[in-house]
Amino acid sequence: KKIQTFKRIGALKSETEFLSLGEVMQNLEIPISPYVSSELKNSYNLLIFSQETGKRIGIIIEINNPENLKTQMKTWESTLLDDFKNFYPIQAQGQAASKNFLDDNYKNVIIRYKNLPYSTLTLNYTILGNFLVIGTSKELIYSTIDRILMK
Repeated sequence: KKIQTFKRIGALKSETEFLSLGEVMQNLEIPISPYVSSELKNSYNLLIFSQETGKRIGIIIEINNPENLKTQMKTWESTLLDDFKNFYPIQAQGQAASKNFLDDNYKNVIIRYKNLPYSTLTLNYTILGNFLVIGTSKELIYSTIDRILMK
């Protein structure tokens, strides 16, 4: 069993065409405000991250304006957890362990996160360079940051 590994999920529309970011979000039933949407490019990676406690889902999206997006993401936080409910296993339903999003700092990168009922599940996001990273565990987001900073 490989731990700390990423696998890209290729969401195909046809044999030769990938789904657009909008189509992926629509299929996952994730509503995105037009203000957030306008800052997202169509370049994304949907991934599965394997960790000791199971598999987690994440998405990395190329963005236009990091400062504008930071503001829009703070506004989205009130419904973000519910909007991303399809990123979580069925058993993760229940009250979030933290009421609001909190700040974490890893390698001078600010991460916004909300703890879920299980200690190994969180909803977190960060804006790093020209990327928005949304993940479902602290390990996933830390590993993603490590990889982006290596480039």
